[in-house]
Amino acid sequence: QQPIMNHNPWMLLYFISFLLIVAFFVLNMFVGVVVENFHKCRQHQEEEEARRREEKRLRRLEKKRRNLMLDDVIASGSSASAASEAQCKPYYSDYSRFRLLVHHLCTSHYLDLFITGVIGLNVVTMAMEHYQQPQILDEALKICNYIFTVIFVFESVFKLVAFAFRRFFQDRWNQLDLAIVLLSIMGITLEEIEVNASLPINPTIIRIMRVLRIARVLKLLKMAVGMRALLDTVMQALPQVGNLGLLFMLLFFIFAALGVELFGDLECDETHPCEGLGRHATFRNFGMAFLTL
Repeated sequence: QQPIMNHNPWMLLYFISFLLIVAFFVLNMFVGVVVENFHKCRQHQEEEEARRREEKRLRRLEKKRRNLMLDDVIASGSSASAASEAQCKPYYSDYSRFRLLVHHLCTSHYLDLFITGVIGLNVVTMAMEHYQQPQILDEALKICNYIFTVIFVFESVFKLVAFAFRRFFQDRWNQLDLAIVLLSIMGITLEEIEVNASLPINPTIIRIMRVLRIARVLKLLKMAVGMRALLDTVMQALPQVGNLGLLFMLLFFIFAALGVELFGDLECDETHPCEGLGRHATFRNFGMAFLTL
């Protein structure tokens, strides 16, 4: 009758080799690749910061040189147009007073702090939702969602006014913000259509749009510089991680096939229980052996 405890102790080599090769060696290789790429990314970031500091120093020197040229032009009695040509104008120099005010607001650090606080409050309100919540809480969360959406809409509109379309869409974070705003507006519109019953809408679409509100948390990545550096490291490590993933799959395939050959005929029941094995963890076929490992 089977199974018999300690009937074949040499089968322990199967599990020991699996733990040593897969759990220790290959997994540490995976971590090592990520850490190595993180150090490379950190070194590249330091070199980039040094280059930016040097460029900033050169820009200051160039600005001083232009100011000296401007003084020479003014001293020689040249026209005001020649003096203005000697000085490089920023892209927002021709803005109106209102647009300059909006540009100053969008480039201010206080706007980022305000948006971060709004996102934090939005996360808190999303975490307050629960099953069979009272009607008053449902209405309050709905109003909060409207307020947050309006704030995000104004943020995107102000940035469009401040930077214009070309500069706005050059920044991928602005593209993400605009996509989140459009999804929020679409979700609110579908919810209102469902409430008013003006058009038949699949409730699954409404649930999906509500779930997509979680994407607002991604706006926090724009402020978290360290997390962005970590994500860049992960993205750079993906090609090497993909090779390690193939090695993982190969080792799992080998050990799953071995497990089916070695333990596929075990009869585990109440009379002869198998410790650690059961209905959802067996070696009867390749798929279950793969999941068990």
